Amino acid sequence: VGDPHVATRQKKAREEGWFMIFADETGFSLQPPVMPHTWALRGQTPCSRHRTANWSKLSALVAVAPNPHVWVRMVRRAVVSADIVRFIRAVLRSLPRKRVMLLWDGIRPHWSRHTVRELGLYRERLRVYRLPAYAPELNPVEGANGWAKRDLRGLCPDNTRELMAAVRRSVRRMRRRPRLIRSFFRRPSGLSFA
Repeated sequence: VGDPHVATRQKKAREEGWFMIFADETGFSLQPPVMPHTWALRGQTPCSRHRTANWSKLSALVAVAPNPHVWVRMVRRAVVSADIVRFIRAVLRSLPRKRVMLLWDGIRPHWSRHTVRELGLYRERLRVYRLPAYAPELNPVEGANGWAKRDLRGLCPDNTRELMAAVRRSVRRMRRRPRLIRSFFRRPSGLSFA
C-alpha cells in the first residue's frame, strides 16, 4: 500500500540536495492513557488517580528529519492553518540556506488556501508533497508521536501547563537519542526513508 512516487521523491531530494522533512499533528490529553500492560500483584488492579474530569487537550505540530532532527510546537486548542504556517516558518528559520522538501498528509489545514498562499512565498526553498491517504506507515512522524505518548504513560497532570512541561521533557529526551529518531525512518516491511 502506498504511493510509488515517495521513493522517487526521496531519491530526487538526495540527488538535488534537498533537506527532507516529514510533518504531522498529534494530541495529548489530561486524561491518562490506558496502559495495556502493567505490573501489579495478582488480583490487585492498578489505578491511576487524577483530579481532572474534563477533556482538556494539547495539540502538537511535529516534524522529523532523518539527519536526525525533531521540531515540535504546541498549542492549547485544535490546530488551524495559521499555526501550521508559523510552525513551518520556524522550521525554515532553523535551517538557513537549506532547500526543504516537506511531506505531510492531506488534512484540511495543510491544504487550505491560507496555508498554500503563505507557504508559496517560500517556493524557492520549499517544496510540499502530499503523502497518500490512509497510509500512516509512510510518515515517520507517527513513530515519534507514538514514542512520546509511550514515554508519558502513567502521567496524570493536573492542568495543561503540567502536560506541556512533560511533553517538552519527553521531546528533549528524544532529541538526545539520534538513533531513536533514525529508527522512525526504518520500517519492518523493508521500506526505508533514510
